[in-house]
Amino acid sequence: MRYVKYTFYALGLAVISLLIYVLYVVGEERPAPMPPVAEPGKIDVKQLEQIDRQKQKVKEDLAFVLSNIKHVHPASFNGLPEPVQRTYDQLIAQVSQTDRLLTNYDTFLYALRLLAELKDGNSIVGYPLIYNKKALPIRVRWVGDELYVADSADERIQVNDKLVRIGTESIPHLLEDVKKLVADVNPYYVKAVAERRDMFVNEVYLSSFGAVQDGVVEVAVERGGQSHSAPLKLGYYSLHVAKPLPERWSYRFEPKEKLGILTVHAFVLDESYMQTLQSFFTEVKRKGIEHVVIDLRSNGGGDFRAGSMLLEYLPIAEYNGFGETLFHSPETAVPGESHPPAGSTSFSEHKIQNKQRQGLLFKGKLYVLTSKYTMGYATWIPVIVQDNRLGAIIGEPTGGKPNHYGGMASFTMPHSRLNFQLSHKLFERPDSARNGEDACYPDWSVPDQIDDWAAGKDTQVEFVKSLIRKRA
Repeated sequence: MRYVKYTFYALGLAVISLLIYVLYVVGEERPAPMPPVAEPGKIDVKQLEQIDRQKQKVKEDLAFVLSNIKHVHPASFNGLPEPVQRTYDQLIAQVSQTDRLLTNYDTFLYALRLLAELKDGNSIVGYPLIYNKKALPIRVRWVGDELYVADSADERIQVNDKLVRIGTESIPHLLEDVKKLVADVNPYYVKAVAERRDMFVNEVYLSSFGAVQDGVVEVAVERGGQSHSAPLKLGYYSLHVAKPLPERWSYRFEPKEKLGILTVHAFVLDESYMQTLQSFFTEVKRKGIEHVVIDLRSNGGGDFRAGSMLLEYLPIAEYNGFGETLFHSPETAVPGESHPPAGSTSFSEHKIQNKQRQGLLFKGKLYVLTSKYTMGYATWIPVIVQDNRLGAIIGEPTGGKPNHYGGMASFTMPHSRLNFQLSHKLFERPDSARNGEDACYPDWSVPDQIDDWAAGKDTQVEFVKSLIRKRA
């Protein structure tokens, strides 16, 4: 019995000793392992060589863009513009000084900066993969001169909030950053393109503006006279998934005002477009419509022949068209032409014989609605209507410039394979007395109103209706 008792005590002491030992070992503070010390002068040579090779490729791509600007673009006809050369030199120096591996996104941004110096909305570089990057959980839209939230996937930032700051910069300061990447054709074009390209929400652009911190962007808004802010995380949000585009053209009637409204979102010369025009003006005649609105507020351009076809339904035998100067180069020569012309060929403003659609000519009041989103060849219609006094322009100044570059030639950079295009023509509006205007300014300035926009009310169409009622 005594032996068992002592054995039990011995076992108990052993267990206690083991526990004390384990606790001591586990609880002992051990120093963290030291990182391996790199040998003096040892570097990743392969990585540096890869960085240098990529830098050289980016430089060669930019040199290719510059060479074609020199040979093709009208702005270089009397020598390469100094701002283009200066920006190119700055970009090459920036590439040389970088210590990271450059990507096609870098080449894309560098090329944008270079082309922006041409002040030409048609000389641009395309990169569809830009839309595969992360974005903020909001969509934005200009209403008048203010930037508002059009959609939101974050309850802290609400639809119709007025944006005050993105990152550390105010919206006006961000617009100055945008101008480094977008041709400063006019202030309306810059705003429209910044919105259409998602430059205020896309990760690539926001990073280039220095607005991103650890994948988060601080956004400040005004709502009901009070300030609100929230750190928004970049991500992949459903509100940025491409939505079905609206019908390219449509029309409706307002019988009370004897008003017909034809909306054209893009000028595409096809059977559907031509049939829509004929159907619309057939209905105009049948219904006894006295006022017609051509709505080009969201029209970014297209085929100028489709725009000219609209004028065939007006009772005019001829009208003054745009002047054109074509700048020749081997890069824009007709394929197979052994001796392409040199220099330039000019066609001054001239009378255009109008192919009238007899039996469907509209003889009432014509109104053309425009906005900052009216660009490219869509600018031609309001300019021709205004300069030939065919009707009234209502809305906001156009994003497109009346006197502008056009007639695009396409190129592909040798290494990144990014596509870009350059203008090789210069167009001048019919009324040379207005050559200094940077936009087609409306006869009646009727900017968007946030209250109307929030309520789903069409500010410009309502203005036309009130105009009709006053004249009745």
